[in-house]
Amino acid sequence: MNFSEIRERIAFDRVRCPPQREERLFINQKDFPLNHEGIRMDRLVILHAFQNAIHPVLERNIDQDDESPVLEVGCGTGSFSRDLAPDWLKRRIVSFDLDLSSLRILLENDNHAQVFAGSSYRMPVKDKSIAAMVGYSSFDSMVSLPIALEEAKRILITRGKLILFQDLTTDLYDLPGRDSRLSVEDYHKILAEEAEKVGFSIL
Repeated sequence: MNFSEIRERIAFDRVRCPPQREERLFINQKDFPLNHEGIRMDRLVILHAFQNAIHPVLERNIDQDDESPVLEVGCGTGSFSRDLAPDWLKRRIVSFDLDLSSLRILLENDNHAQVFAGSSYRMPVKDKSIAAMVGYSSFDSMVSLPIALEEAKRILITRGKLILFQDLTTDLYDLPGRDSRLSVEDYHKILAEEAEKVGFSIL
């Protein structure tokens, strides 16, 4: 499967799969990966490697002296805020997700977490109010990616940062008969292209 076929497969098509339909499908999905206290086992195995890769990116792009909130989009059960964010960032993270079951798991494991339920396509956040936003394995699974990117741009201040991480342990990239590493690279390319179309500068 080549790059154009992958683009067609994920088809950012607002008509075929509008955000409302995607949201309903997601809410009705009840299956969770094998987990231990809400943490995926495949992520636990390489947790230290994830931290070593993620912390320098956050340190370069988020002002540690600034106490303003950092918005996490599509937090799921909280693996990013709980296990991957450095200590200086944890208290500033405000996480949201569409799935209430995931948010319950997050709060059971971290009663200090700041969370709310919401859609990436209609973020209940004021225009130009956030300096930094993080998406950990969230934007790369959105069917209506351009809409989510437009929303991110709307709420970020001028020169605000949208920091996206792709989780290489996800089965999102496991396409039949194809090396998943190549699929990851293609999805990364699509993310960058779509972000540039919306007006983001890729660093």
